[in-house]
Amino acid sequence: MGGPAGSEKAARRAVYLSNPAGGPDAKRSFGKFGKVLGSPGFYYGAMFPIGAEKAESEQNRRLIALIALVGKGDVNALSDLYDETSTVIFSLLLKILEDERLSEETLVDVYNRIRGGAAKFDPDKTTPLVWMMGLGRELALARSKGQRASHILAALSEGERCILQLAWFGGFTVDEIASLLGVSRRDVAGQITCAMKKLRLTPTTR
Repeated sequence: MGGPAGSEKAARRAVYLSNPAGGPDAKRSFGKFGKVLGSPGFYYGAMFPIGAEKAESEQNRRLIALIALVGKGDVNALSDLYDETSTVIFSLLLKILEDERLSEETLVDVYNRIRGGAAKFDPDKTTPLVWMMGLGRELALARSKGQRASHILAALSEGERCILQLAWFGGFTVDEIASLLGVSRRDVAGQITCAMKKLRLTPTTR
């Protein structure tokens, strides 16, 4: 599976696939593409005022069938699923992460997650696109949080970073950190105080 490549062509293909009528309606809807992506219950058919329910139903049946095959280990079905849905999922990732490279990397993670969870997908509980976009949103938010944490920790000295990681992520107390590093309790407390002052001055956004 390649990246979301040549994306206007791929996106237009995805939009036309969801609208049997094609033509002017599809072209007008393509212009609204980015505005519709944020809605939690997004589906291609929502962009078409005529035949929307039919388009949604046909697409759902097609995607449900592909996910069922993916759950059985069908690599070709995963490729077809990617071709039909990667544009809209990539757009959601890009909206959250605001970084094309990170979005491309996360897109790979999303389809790995889809492949691993396809056998458990229940079409009676949700639609394929809502499920897949939910996975995408979850992974994108996790990656965004990780990027912010890395950005914050980069502002600290090596000693401050080590002590905060032990305290925040390791769950160690000040006395335990002092014993572990062979320094005084006062030194550890001082490093934590300096680190916290720096963090208050560090922007948490990119």
